[in-house]
Amino acid sequence: MGSWFHPDISLEELMKLIKGFVDILILTSGYQSSGRIAHWDPININKAFQWAFFFENVLRTLSCLDNHQESLQELDAALSELTSDVSFPQGFTHLSSATLTMARGFLVEHFIHALPLRDSHLRAFLMAIIEMDLDELSGVEHDRLSVYLNNLKLQETSFSSVKNRMFCDEDLISSPNLYLDTKEGELKGNSFTKYTVQKLLKRSSAVSKISTIESGLETISNSIRCCSWSEFDDNLFKELMKQNDPPVIVEQLVGFVTWNHWKSKNLSYFLDKRTIHMVSGASMIFSTPKIQWVQVLERLKNSADRSDDDFRDTVELLLLGCITDRWTYFIKHLMSVSYYPITTSEQFQEVCKLLPTGKFQTLDSKQETVNSKESDILEYLMNILSGQLHPLWNVSPVLAAAAIPSWSLLFRFYINELEIQFRGDFSTMRCCSCIEDKKEHNDCLTLASSNHWSILSPKFKNGLINDSLKRYCESWRINVEVKNIMGFEVVPQECVEYIQQYMTSSQYKADSEMALEEVKLYLSGSCTTLENDGKDAWIFDVDDTLISTIPYYKRHGFGGEKRNTTSLETWMKKRKAPALKHTLNIFHDIKDKGLKIFLISSRSESLRSHTVDNLVSVGYHGWTKLSLRGLEDEQLDVKEYKSKTRQRLVDEGYRIWGIVGDQWSSLEGYPSAKRTFKLPNSIYYLS
Repeated sequence: MGSWFHPDISLEELMKLIKGFVDILILTSGYQSSGRIAHWDPININKAFQWAFFFENVLRTLSCLDNHQESLQELDAALSELTSDVSFPQGFTHLSSATLTMARGFLVEHFIHALPLRDSHLRAFLMAIIEMDLDELSGVEHDRLSVYLNNLKLQETSFSSVKNRMFCDEDLISSPNLYLDTKEGELKGNSFTKYTVQKLLKRSSAVSKISTIESGLETISNSIRCCSWSEFDDNLFKELMKQNDPPVIVEQLVGFVTWNHWKSKNLSYFLDKRTIHMVSGASMIFSTPKIQWVQVLERLKNSADRSDDDFRDTVELLLLGCITDRWTYFIKHLMSVSYYPITTSEQFQEVCKLLPTGKFQTLDSKQETVNSKESDILEYLMNILSGQLHPLWNVSPVLAAAAIPSWSLLFRFYINELEIQFRGDFSTMRCCSCIEDKKEHNDCLTLASSNHWSILSPKFKNGLINDSLKRYCESWRINVEVKNIMGFEVVPQECVEYIQQYMTSSQYKADSEMALEEVKLYLSGSCTTLENDGKDAWIFDVDDTLISTIPYYKRHGFGGEKRNTTSLETWMKKRKAPALKHTLNIFHDIKDKGLKIFLISSRSESLRSHTVDNLVSVGYHGWTKLSLRGLEDEQLDVKEYKSKTRQRLVDEGYRIWGIVGDQWSSLEGYPSAKRTFKLPNSIYYLS
C-alpha cells in the first residue's frame, strides 16, 4: 500500500491485529458473540491493555516520521473500508487512527459502559487499572505506591467537586479531557485511575437520570391505570343496561367509558418500563444493517430452548422496530385524540377502506415513501409468522395498529382475520399443539372448524382476501403435486397460509387416504403374482410418508422459510414426529402379505438411532432394512442416492413391487418399481 511506511510493521499486518483488537472490544461488553457472559479477570484485562498499548506505540512511532500524515491517511482509508462492511459491529464504526492513538482510553470507556456492570467485572477492571498506573510510576518513582496514594488524596477534593458539577453540567460530562493528563496525546501517571473515575461518574450520572425518568414514567403510568375502567364502573353500567329501555345518554356514557378504558390501557403499554426498554433495544438492533439484525433474530428463532413467550417477544420487538422513529408522536397523538361515538361495525368499515383497490399485489402509493428499514422488518415479520397471525393477538392492539401499514400484505391478512372474528366465525388458523400432543384436532374445541376446512370450498369468497389469490395458491399447490413446478426453495409468501391450511386439514388427510386406497387395490390385484420366496419387496420413504414433520414446520414457516437442515435435524433428534395413521395401516397390511419392507430415507446416518426409536414409538416395526445417507452419499442428490440404494436391492435379487413417498425424488430414477404412489406435500421440494 503506497503511502504507508513504518519501520517495524506493514499495514496489512497491522490491520489483522486491529481486527483481533475489535474482537477484544466486543468482549468488553460483558458478553460473548454466542450471548454467554464474558468473564474478565485482572490478568486478561491487562493483556487487553497490552494490545491497546501496542497500537499507541505504533502510532507514536509513526508520528515521529517525516511522512506520518500520508501513513495516517492510508491507515484511515483501510479502517474506513473495514468499518463500512455490513458485518462490522456498529458500535465501533468510529474506529480511526485518532482512536488508536488513545487505544487504552478507548478500551477503558468500553469496559466502563458494559451492561450490566457486574461487581466481579468492575473489581477485576479496577485492579488492572491500578496495576497499570503503578507500572507507569515504576520507572520514575522509588516508592510508587506511596506516590500513587498521595496523588489520590490530593485529588479527592477535586473528585467530589467534579461529581457534584457533573450532575448539572452537561458540557462537563461530555468533556473528553476531564481527568486526562496528556503529553502528546498519551495517558501517563495516575491518568488511568482519573480517567476511570471520570467515566464512572459519567455513567453514574446517566443511570441516575434514567432512574429519575423511569420513576416519572411509572408515576404517570400508574396514574393512567387508576383513571381507567374499574370493577365498580363495570357493575354500574351492567345494571343500567339491564333496563328495558336504557336512556341514550347511558349508551353514550358506556361508549365513552369503554373508549377511555381502551385509551388508558394502551397509553399504559406505551409508558410501561418494559416497553420503553424494548423500544430502546429495537432502536439499537434495527439501526444495524439488515444482515446483522437478521442473524441475531435467526439465532433466537433457532434456539433449542425457545418458548412461545420468546416468539411473542420477537414479534413485539419487530413491530416496535417499525415505529421507534415515531414513538413520541404516537404517545402525543393517543393522549390528544378524543372520543367520537361510532359503532364497531362502522369502525371496521373505516379500517377496511384503508385497503388499496385492484389486484392483491397492488400497493398503495404510501409504500413508496416508507423507509427501507420498515420494509425489511415487515418482510421478516411476515416470513416468521408464515400466515399464523395469532401471535399478533398477544401484543398490544395499538402497537399492531400503529406498526402495520395499510399498504402491506400483512395488513390484508390481519384485516381478513379480524373480519372472520367480527362475523363470529371460527378462525381457520391452528394455534394449538394437538399434532405434537398426538390428539385429533377436533378435540380442540376452540378451533374445531379448521378440521373441516377444504381448500376447494369458497371460504373467503366474500372476504377481504382477493379470490384470485386463493385460486392462484390452489393452482400452485396442484402444479407442485403434478411436478410442473420443481426445485422451489420456499413456498410463495402469499400462499404460505393456504399451504398450511391444506397440510393441516381434513382435505390433506382425504387426499392421502385416496392414494393409499389405490395401493390396496393394486395389491389385491397383484398378490397372485407374488412368488413368496422372500424377495418380494416394498419401499417406503420416512419423513411425511410414515411420520410427519408438520410439528416442526408449524414453528418454522410452513414452507415460507428456506429449509434449515441443522434446525430440522435437531428437531428429529427429539424423536417426536407423529405417525401418519393412514400410512401406518397400509404399512402393516403390506407386511402381513409377506412383502419385505425397506425404508429408504434421505436422513443422515447420524440420525439412525433417533429415527428407529421414533418409528418404533409410534407403531412401526418389522421392516427389513432402514437405509440412511452415509458420508459416501453426501455428494449425491436425493434422487441419485435413492436410485443407487434401490439398485443394491435389485442386485440382491429383490423384486420391487411398489414405492410410497411424498417426494418425486423418492419415486423416480432407475431402477424403479412396478408402481409408485405419491403422497401430497407442498411444503418443501427435495431433488
